[in-house]
Amino acid sequence: MISPFQHRLWVLLFSAATAYAAWKYVPSSELDRQAFTALAEISGQSSTSVSGNGTHQSPWALGEIRTREKTPLPPDPAIISLGDDPENFFQSSPPAPIDLSVVLENSQRIGLRKAAIAAVMAWEKADPIALVALEKRLNSFDSLILAAPLSRGAVPAVMPPAFRRASLPLAAIQGNSNSLTTVNRISISEIILGGEAAIAGFSILESVGFAQSEFLPLIARWEDRVVFSFPLLVVLQQLNLPVEGVKIHLGESITLGPAGPTLKIDEFGQILLPPETKKLPQVSAQSLIDGDANLFPSPLPEIFILRDDQSAAEPETRLFSENLTLAIRAIATDKNPDSPHVYQRLSQWRELSLLGIPVVLLAIFSTQSFLLRFFGTMLFCAACVGAQWFAFRDASLWFPGLTMAGSATVALIIATLFSFLPKKAPPVLDMTTVKPNQSAGVDALPEIPVMQKELPKAEPLRKVPTMPALSTDNPKKNSSPNRP
Repeated sequence: MISPFQHRLWVLLFSAATAYAAWKYVPSSELDRQAFTALAEISGQSSTSVSGNGTHQSPWALGEIRTREKTPLPPDPAIISLGDDPENFFQSSPPAPIDLSVVLENSQRIGLRKAAIAAVMAWEKADPIALVALEKRLNSFDSLILAAPLSRGAVPAVMPPAFRRASLPLAAIQGNSNSLTTVNRISISEIILGGEAAIAGFSILESVGFAQSEFLPLIARWEDRVVFSFPLLVVLQQLNLPVEGVKIHLGESITLGPAGPTLKIDEFGQILLPPETKKLPQVSAQSLIDGDANLFPSPLPEIFILRDDQSAAEPETRLFSENLTLAIRAIATDKNPDSPHVYQRLSQWRELSLLGIPVVLLAIFSTQSFLLRFFGTMLFCAACVGAQWFAFRDASLWFPGLTMAGSATVALIIATLFSFLPKKAPPVLDMTTVKPNQSAGVDALPEIPVMQKELPKAEPLRKVPTMPALSTDNPKKNSSPNRP
C-alpha cells in the first residue's frame, strides 16, 4: 500500500531514469537515424545522404547526392565592351537607342543568339521610334537577361515583370531571411527591361555596393520574393538551368539545380570572390559593325555580355563591369565543395532540462484520472513533434522533440501501472473501542476543568393553609352571613 505522495515519487524516479536512458542511447541509434531521414524526405530533401551519428560531437548532417555527372562547365561568354567612341562610330556618346540596336543586330549576324546586357539602358529624352526598334531587336534573341541597380526608398515600387520572372518566393529559402538586403525599387527611372521573355537581375545594391570588398551578393529581398544578381542569372542561362531549381539555405549554400554548382554563402546571401587569375578577351562594340565570328574564340560562345566600360559611367558601374567576368567565373566553377548541411543539437544541460518537463508533469498528474493523463500526454507529444519539425526546417537544429514525446509516453505507462497498486486506506472509526472522551486513533484529550458558579440557597416553602370544603347539604350554610 502506497500513499499519493509515494505514488508520485515512484513515477518521478522511474520516468526520470527512462528519460535519461533515452537521451543517452537513442540519438546514436538506428531509430533516431530513421526519424532524421524521414524528416529530410518530408521537407523535400529526398536526394540527400545522411551522415554523422547523432551525437553532440558528430551530429546528423545532410549531403547532396549526385545522381548523375555534373553539367560540364560551359565556355566563357563573349564579352562585348561598350566603351568610349573617340572615332565617332555611333551617332552620339553615350550611345543612343539606335546605336545599341546596331550593336545587337551585328551580334546576331555573327551567330550570338543569347544576350546578357549589363549596360543599363535608360534615356531621359529618346526618340520613340528608336526605342521601338530597340525593343523589337531585344525580343528577337533566344534569351535575354538585363541588369538594373536596386535600392530601398521611402516609397516602394511594384516589382517589374522581368524581375518577378527571375525570382523565388521568400518561403522557398531556408534560414533567416531578415538578414538579406531589402530593396523595393529600381534606382534609375525610364529603364528598359525588355519584353515578355526577358528576365532581369540586379547589378548593384546601393546599400551594399559592388566590388568594394571580397564578397559578392547573389540574392536580395524584394517584397515577399527573392531576386537574383545579374551574374548568377548569366550562369543559369549558360548551363540551361531554370530559376525554379535554385535551392538556397542562408548561411550554408546555394545550389543551382541538381546538376549545377553548389556555392557556399553567408547569412547575407554573399559568396567569397576568389582572386582573379585570368582575364577574358573582350571585343569592342565598334568592331562588330564590319566584323565576323573570328573576333571571338572558337567555338563561338552561345551567350554574350554587353558591358558598359565608358569612362563617363558612374564609379559603381565601372567596378561592376570590371569584376563581372570574375563574378561569373566564381559562380560557374565547381571549386566549391559540397559541404554537408549539419543539424546541431542543443547543449546537454538544455536537452536534459527539456526532458525533465514531461517527467515532472506526469509525476504531478499521475494520480489524476486516466483520460486526463492520456489526452494531456497526447497533446504534449503533438507539440513536441511540431517543435521538432519547425526546428529542423527553420533553424537547422535537431531538437529533442521525439525523445521528449517518447519520455512522456513512457511516463504515462509507468503512471498507469502504478495506478493499479493498492492505495493506503484512510483510518476507520471503531465505535466499540472508543472511550467517551477519546476518538478512534487519537490519544485521549485531557479533561478541561469547568468553573462552577455557586447558586444562592432557595427559601423554604411556606405552608399554604387549607380551606374548608363546601357542603352541599345545607345551602344556607354555604352563603356568606353578610349576603342578603
